[in-house]
Amino acid sequence: MFRKDFSRMAPRRVSSRIHPGDLEFLAARGARPSRCDRIFSRSAVLHRTLLQLHLVLERADTEARQRLGDPLYLLLLRTIRAPARLSPFEIENLAAFLERLPTFRAALAERSIDPAAASAALEALSVAERVALVDAAVRLQTAAATAGGEAGPARGRGAGPGGS
Repeated sequence: MFRKDFSRMAPRRVSSRIHPGDLEFLAARGARPSRCDRIFSRSAVLHRTLLQLHLVLERADTEARQRLGDPLYLLLLRTIRAPARLSPFEIENLAAFLERLPTFRAALAERSIDPAAASAALEALSVAERVALVDAAVRLQTAAATAGGEAGPARGRGAGPGGS
């Protein structure tokens, strides 16, 4: 699903806050606060890490789509509510969370997809494939919301699988 070559885009000056835990994550990969060592500057390490993430997501998304098949894959992209708000725990346990949602069960029945088979297919996905699936849902719903479509990201924590 990824088409852009982010490694060849011209850099722009952007200032953003980075959570202390994320700074530690980058430091473990060689990031230094100094601007003199360009290979290990925070922005260079962050860029390398994001390129690696792009690669993992692209490959894992392809694998997830092949494992699930287009009907179930597309259904999941549209029915995962507020995907950007899912926690790592919710992503790891995606099948269990989705099984509890009446809207998900109804969507499966509407398309004559066996719930047990759907659950088994979701359970068989690796964590990377589940992350890629959630990322694809975020991108699809964000694009729909930007274009004024009705499949945009849901508001509020209660709209997602792990919400109350």
